[in-house]
Amino acid sequence: MADAFVHPQFATLNALSTIASSDYHAGILTVRQRFRAMTFDFNYTFSKSMDNASGLQQDSLFGYSSLILSPLDPDLSRTVSDFDVRHIVNANAVWQLPFGRGRMFLSDSPAIVNGILGGWQLSTIFRANSGLPVRPPIDAAQWATNWNTQSFGVRVSPIESSPTLNGANGPNLFSDQLAAYRSFRNALAGEVGDRNSLRLPGYWGLDMGLAKSFTMPWRENHQLQFRAEAFNVTNTQHMGTLELGRIFGLDIDPSLTEPQLNFGRFTDIQGTPRVFQFGFRYSF
Repeated sequence: MADAFVHPQFATLNALSTIASSDYHAGILTVRQRFRAMTFDFNYTFSKSMDNASGLQQDSLFGYSSLILSPLDPDLSRTVSDFDVRHIVNANAVWQLPFGRGRMFLSDSPAIVNGILGGWQLSTIFRANSGLPVRPPIDAAQWATNWNTQSFGVRVSPIESSPTLNGANGPNLFSDQLAAYRSFRNALAGEVGDRNSLRLPGYWGLDMGLAKSFTMPWRENHQLQFRAEAFNVTNTQHMGTLELGRIFGLDIDPSLTEPQLNFGRFTDIQGTPRVFQFGFRYSF
């Protein structure tokens, strides 16, 4: 990880070193079942990852992920990792629909009906997870501890993410921008601020697919498969990327000022809008 410190002759020195530390703990629950016409898997992970820098050693010296703000006490930056996700749920299932010959419904259907309605397979994948950590606003260009990178804001009162779609300037991480902004002050000399003290909203998505294989009349081992697949079936939008106001962070005294309209505003979504795709496959 990178660190920087002041030197009377050279002003600042950059150094790359493997001085960062991290811990990861997790518990996993898996349920798996196979039936004649359906199979499904369910997985739940409860985990926590902590470190004092989350980036790679080759990352930029000016990035927040890999830079340790205080080389004299690296653990001042120790908190949940940038990629910490507390809860993750994954589930998938494949279901042979009960229509057509040999199935519960239309088992005695004529060949043309069976060819159209029988033999369909429905598959689905569901994922849900809690939100990723996000850094708070940085200080007012004061570089209280590290000349290469500004410190984070320091919380002076409890503040949590409370996403709202009806903010003054669009969807926002905070239901009360003013209260959230005034919950921070600028870091003092030697402070690194509250790294990763906020969290983005959680995410969930549902993908589904419908497929059927047609046996070619000229040879049994020749098949044509049709697939229709949809990603983010419900077209649900989960807010992701956000802005935190001034490019250099907080005002000199946040308690006496108001935030800019873009403080906490979401600018992008997690994932993508709904996507449909269709495919054919001929096998022999």
